Amino acid sequence: ICGDKNTYQKPIEYNECLHGLGHAAMFVRDMELLESLSICDTLSIPEHKERCQTGVFMENSSSSTSFDHKSKYIKEGDPFYPCNILDEKYQSVCWQYQSSYFLIISNQDWKKVSDLCLKIPDKYQDRCFRTIGTNQVGHTQSLLTMKKDCDLMPSDHFRSTCIAGVVSSLSYRFVGDTEKMIEFCQIVSLVDRETCYKQIGSGILDWNKNPEIAKRECQKISDPQGVSWCMSAI
Repeated sequence: ICGDKNTYQKPIEYNECLHGLGHAAMFVRDMELLESLSICDTLSIPEHKERCQTGVFMENSSSSTSFDHKSKYIKEGDPFYPCNILDEKYQSVCWQYQSSYFLIISNQDWKKVSDLCLKIPDKYQDRCFRTIGTNQVGHTQSLLTMKKDCDLMPSDHFRSTCIAGVVSSLSYRFVGDTEKMIEFCQIVSLVDRETCYKQIGSGILDWNKNPEIAKRECQKISDPQGVSWCMSAI
């Protein structure tokens, strides 16, 4: 369905197609999570399987607010369901998007969301906290608010993870607009700037496959150290 990655002008477009397959699977399978995941399993490349899974789990977590196609794989009394009953191969992506469900049931209280992220298995916590960052971009237009929300995280590591999530989401929401990411990295704490600028480099590569063009985008950063960090990710 998605064709050849090399025929796309931007890698992000191909990735979004694979992500969309997961949403489509949930639609055609009437929100049957396990059947939808089995459709993703038919893809031959592991990275493609995971991209497809992101669509499945996003659809599942967001369906909790739906009146006409709510998933049965959500339990109001168990915020960790269905991740806690799935095979290991689905766990990583499931916990990543369960963070969005945590946000819904916490009434957008980021501290409560972070507390729930700390209760999931340790090896999946980074994904949970990164999604707190990516969700910032849909929650507010204020870069300062995004920064303050990430500052609520319970450790330096998870704050930095949250910040990387913000930049990742900015790169997806505002394709071609390096300035928004740069402006955000300029206001984060000094200790978080390496993570922030490196994520800019990663995000730019999703827009353009040409590393030389990507590096020119990094050079828009006024801080020489920031330029170096950005380029190191390309």
